[in-house]
Amino acid sequence: MSDSAPDTIRPTVLVVDDTPANVTLMSGLLQQDYTVKAAINGEKALKIAFGEQPPDLILLDIMMPEMDGYEVCRQLKANPATAQIPVIFLTAKSDSEDEALGLAMGAVDYITKPVSPAIAMARIGTHMSLYRHKQRIKQTFGQYVDPRIVENLISGRPDQALSGEKQVVTVYFSDLVAFTALAELLSPAGLVGFINEYFALMSEPIRAHNGVIDKYIGDSIMAFWSPPFSPTQSQAADACLATVAQLEALDAFRARVPDLVGLRKGVPDVGMRVGLASGDAIVGSIGSRSSRSFTVMGDTVNLGSRLEGANKIYGTRVLIDETTRRMAGDAIRVREVDSLSVVGKPSRWRCSNCSAPPARPRLCPTGWWMPTLPAWNVIGRVTGAARKRTSPRASASLPTMVRPRRCWRAAGPYCGSLRPIGTALGSCPASSAE
Repeated sequence: MSDSAPDTIRPTVLVVDDTPANVTLMSGLLQQDYTVKAAINGEKALKIAFGEQPPDLILLDIMMPEMDGYEVCRQLKANPATAQIPVIFLTAKSDSEDEALGLAMGAVDYITKPVSPAIAMARIGTHMSLYRHKQRIKQTFGQYVDPRIVENLISGRPDQALSGEKQVVTVYFSDLVAFTALAELLSPAGLVGFINEYFALMSEPIRAHNGVIDKYIGDSIMAFWSPPFSPTQSQAADACLATVAQLEALDAFRARVPDLVGLRKGVPDVGMRVGLASGDAIVGSIGSRSSRSFTVMGDTVNLGSRLEGANKIYGTRVLIDETTRRMAGDAIRVREVDSLSVVGKPSRWRCSNCSAPPARPRLCPTGWWMPTLPAWNVIGRVTGAARKRTSPRASASLPTMVRPRRCWRAAGPYCGSLRPIGTALGSCPASSAE
């Protein structure tokens, strides 16, 4: 049953038994209240369970040829898509050791043959009701809290969601550019409809790349990547690739803005700014006794927020810190932008601009060029002067240039999130070699 399926849909029970007479008996008992599917071996049972319409409950025999019920149960519980489906062993093995083993493998009940129809139906009904109740909770609260957090709360592992622990996380902050201008043009209903469309589009890449959306704050999104939702070794790359996917989706979204806001002229140029930071943070359920939020907190969170804001100073769309850059490795390509200082912290953080890796990388022999910029820190004070160069063969319309560190570029058009300020999309102003 789908998470969004209403209670009016008949629940489905999968009966797995290599004896046709047993399948016929249980199907006859169940068919009045349930939709019944049957499998005569473990392989067919797994095929049905892993299919597009998995059952809501599985009655599983143990003694079957080739693949016994224990192995079927093990594979079901190892797959996140089927791990929460209740499994009831229905078997002639009546030893207490067998029952203990079955329950230890994740079965919710253990019924021995010969079957008492009344007791079997009562137990099946109880476990079906519990399962559907959990599905209703997930359906309701999954709209407000990440469904994976809800799953932890209702699957018998609430301590993992409620307790706070220190973890390495990658934190994401984004802000919608031109939202204030749009808000002045739209009615309240129109503004809510627009922002919901934007959030729906921007949230999908985060979830698709294993991120957890922490909260929506006005026109901003806060998200994070951490175990157990995203492996530590890939979380930074996941966050960066999710951001690149968002920027690609945003280009298509811009074309829809006039229709969404009902305007043809004077439509603000919609954009977004993103900050990513990785490091230690406290992850857990934080709040008062009556109201809590599963979130992250710490210096890494503050740095991610500051990097998002620093995009305004540099005219960039994405800024990541050095730890994110190192953890992401070859999954992204970067251009170092500056070294930033944060209020209250003696250390300085190197920040970079990022985009997806090129399909056919080749080194630009002269590096990328960008207009002269002073090196600003997050709180807005000048920290130094950039080394100036002039490109003798650059377009006359381009201002004085500074040379950032060498980087890789694609043979085709360059990603807008990484191209130097002041250059046309896909252009690379030439310069004499040093």
